[in-house]
Amino acid sequence: MIEGKLPPQNLEAEAAVIAAILIESACMNTVVAYLHENCFYSNTNKLIFSAALHLFNNSQKIDILTVSSHLKAKAMLDSVGGNYGVISASNAVSSTAHVEEHCLLVKESYLRRKLIEVNNRAINSMFNDTVDFFDGFDAMLN
Repeated sequence: MIEGKLPPQNLEAEAAVIAAILIESACMNTVVAYLHENCFYSNTNKLIFSAALHLFNNSQKIDILTVSSHLKAKAMLDSVGGNYGVISASNAVSSTAHVEEHCLLVKESYLRRKLIEVNNRAINSMFNDTVDFFDGFDAMLN
């Protein structure tokens, strides 16, 4: 990353996606079509999403209680601010109507971060004289 600059992120959109999942678990069908846990910049949002995804993948109900219980079982509940953190996460939106648009905003920020990461790797590899140029170039593209 560039010194003094924050990586691209959209914490409001992340919060809206998490809230939508907690409000209406059926939103998870839409969310998983666009996002994976690394798309989330906020570690709290990433942990809550990961818990919801686990529940979803195991055909379990997703709500504030089940997500909190899963995080507690994994000793991660305190990392999201406890039960209060999960409850607070559900308050970011009052409707799930725009979850797809919010997912796209989160995805865009994630892709921007990935592009910066790939370009930084490319730049660093080009300064490394011990690596064959073409091998480094091929590695950068893959």
